[in-house]
Formats: sequence, structure tokens, C-alpha cells
Amino acid sequence: MRKIYILWGLFLVSTLLFGAFLGKLDFFGFLDGRHEVNSRFLIGVLFTSYSLIFTTVLIDLSNDKNEHAIYAISAALFVGVFALFNGNILAALASGVLFIIFLWIISREARKRLEFYIRLVPSELFFPILKKGILFIVGMFAVINFFHSQIRLESDTLISPDLVRTVSKPFIVVFNKQLESQLKSQLGDQAKSTENSAAKRQIVEFVLKQTIQSTLGKQSENLGINANAVPVEKAVIYDNGAIDVAPVINLMADDISVSLNERLQPYFFIAPFVVALATIVIFQPLLWPIEVIESYLSRLIFFILLKIRFVNIKKETREVERLSL
Repeated sequence: MRKIYILWGLFLVSTLLFGAFLGKLDFFGFLDGRHEVNSRFLIGVLFTSYSLIFTTVLIDLSNDKNEHAIYAISAALFVGVFALFNGNILAALASGVLFIIFLWIISREARKRLEFYIRLVPSELFFPILKKGILFIVGMFAVINFFHSQIRLESDTLISPDLVRTVSKPFIVVFNKQLESQLKSQLGDQAKSTENSAAKRQIVEFVLKQTIQSTLGKQSENLGINANAVPVEKAVIYDNGAIDVAPVINLMADDISVSLNERLQPYFFIAPFVVALATIVIFQPLLWPIEVIESYLSRLIFFILLKIRFVNIKKETREVERLSL
């Protein structure tokens, strides 16, 4: 069997899997608490995209005349599979355009580097190509989030109760500390006392309500929260004086999400762009370690391919024109 057939087979399988994983990936799921399943899809996207980049570089070595036809077929397959798993035709078409550009950039960059390198060093060859390839993957992430945010805005679910609970967790920790310090300033050593817990709870609820009112201030109307209606009685008060307001926030999450979604409606056309931009800003630095890992992995794979003689290095003599004075 010719080597090119193996590469084309791996390339097409990687394309199908890449489209499926990317179509199923829901970045809002990371914020809504669906971490495990989306982590699998994200790993699948990274693995299959790496396979696409690597096989594209190897295919370019063959100078196969059917290269562009296969790329066109793979792009059509990608769009079809993505649309099947994602359900959004516009997102599939936009991602398909990026996929075509992705293949063109990888192929062009590989051809350029293979042509001009005097001594072939796998790390110097693959790392710049991987870097550009992953940049386009991040672009696809942004496209997906753009269309996902549009759909969620239309259904008033861009900010879900689970999202409120997830995002509020670090703020709750800070707020708990702030509340504890205020409580200690009013109760002194009695804050840790277990005596007269009913009276202490009344004081805690009073301090909590005052803190919420001072914290929210004029923002209470913007958030759609009535400070007087906050269920402060749901706060957990421990015997050692520690306080946890997480149950209060969890109980209010539905109301907060509804209110915030209503206030985002005037920004229906702007919010998706903000989400897409935020995706690029967040994911680009996070993927840098992946680039390094894949660079070393490329060196290992390239070493194995040389050992089994799937690829070969040959030397050739060239005439080079140089300028001089």
C-alpha cells in the first residue's frame, strides 16, 4: 500500500472526528458545571487538530496531485459532520471557511519551511506550523461561542443559574471573609461563642443585610435584586464564627440570571462579539503549554517515522545566488 493512501486515510478520519468533537463542544458547559463531558470533547479537538496538522505536513512531502481535491472533500465532510453534531448551519459554514484557511495555511507554511531549510530540524519545522494551526483552532472556538451566545441570547439563557453559581464562587469566599470581619468587629470574642446562638444569628442576619445593602447600593436596580428581599436567613453560621452565604446566592441564582439576561437584550448584536473576543483572549495563552507538548511529541513521532523509514532524509546540491558589493 502506498504511504500516501495511509496519510489520506488518517487525514480524512481525523477530519471527521475533528468536526464531531468541535460540533459537540460547548464552552458554556464549563461554566454551567458540565466539565467532564466538555473536557473530553476539548481533548478530542486538540488531539484530532494535531493529527490534521501533522498529516498535512507529511502529505505536503508527497507533492500529490490530488491534494487540493482531497482538501475540498475533507472540508465538505467537516462542514457536514459539524452541522450534524452542532445543529447550527451558519456556525458550520463559518467554521468550514476557517477550516479551509487552516489547511491552506498549514500546507503553505509546511511547503515554505521544507523548501528553505538547509538542515532539517523537526522542532524548528513543526513548532511554528503548530503555533499557526492552533491559532486557527482558537478562531474556531470563537466562532462556535459567537453562535452559541446568539442562540442563548434569543432564549434568554446566556447567563444560566448554574453560570451564576459557578462565577460567584470566588466572590463568595471574599464576601464570607468580609462578613466575618464585620461580625467580629460588632460581637468581639462572642462571635466564636456558641452561647445564645439565636441572638447571634439575629445579629449575623442584620449585619449581612446591612452589608448587602451597602455592597449593592445603586447597583441593586441594575441587577434586578431587591436588597430587602435577600433570604439572609439561609446563610450558614458555624459555631466558630465562620459564615457561608453560598446557600443565599444559590437560592437567588434563578432570579439573578433572569434579571441579567433581560438587561443583556439591548446588547443582542454586541454581546456575541464580546463573547468571541473573550474566547480568543482566554484560550490563546492557555493553549501555549499544549503547543510545547505537541512540539516535543512531533519530534518523537518524526524520529519514529525516520526509524521505520516511513519518511526519509536525502541530501541534494543546489546552486544559490547571493548578493555582494
